Amino acid sequence: MSRQDTNQEKRTYPEIRIKLLKTLSKGQQSLNELSKNSGINWRTCNNHLTFLMGSELAEEIFSSKYVRIFKITEKGINELKNAK
Repeated sequence: MSRQDTNQEKRTYPEIRIKLLKTLSKGQQSLNELSKNSGINWRTCNNHLTFLMGSELAEEIFSSKYVRIFKITEKGINELKNAK
């Protein structure tokens, strides 16, 4: 089933980033957990996390060959408050 079949519009970048920040505000999460919990596909999460980290709204707190863990920053929490 495509987006056209369900009559959904494509989300904007800010909408995706706010959704990721809201999901991260619930606690530290791996990329896979973040993808599953936010309902955003893995590749899109990865791309937007790069932006969020560059903007200091999220940070990678652990990285290994198999997993990366992220958390929201104070700046990210303030951004969420301003978005409401």
